[in-house]
Amino acid sequence: MYNPDDTSDMDWEDRQEYNKVQLTKIKLGDLKKTIVELMGPPDISEAKQVNGTQLQVMFYRTTWNQSDGITTQDECTPLLFENDKLIAWGEGTYQNYLKL
Repeated sequence: MYNPDDTSDMDWEDRQEYNKVQLTKIKLGDLKKTIVELMGPPDISEAKQVNGTQLQVMFYRTTWNQSDGITTQDECTPLLFENDKLIAWGEGTYQNYLKL
């Protein structure tokens, strides 16, 4: 059965628009589990541990740059989690993650 909110059933254009809408529903402190339930799995993800703190950045496609069939970080909005809680998203978030 088709589920209109199942992101795995969406083409990239629909998923991109869906992600933009879903991003308006998130707030700082949301749990990673809640975000994944809301938005589906990320397009790209990275994680590391720094001084006992787990950090993860998840990228969700929100813009189109070129028709190459590959979703890249510059076509996504990054969401940064610290110990599974959302602490930042949007422009500059990935650069902050790299510095931590």
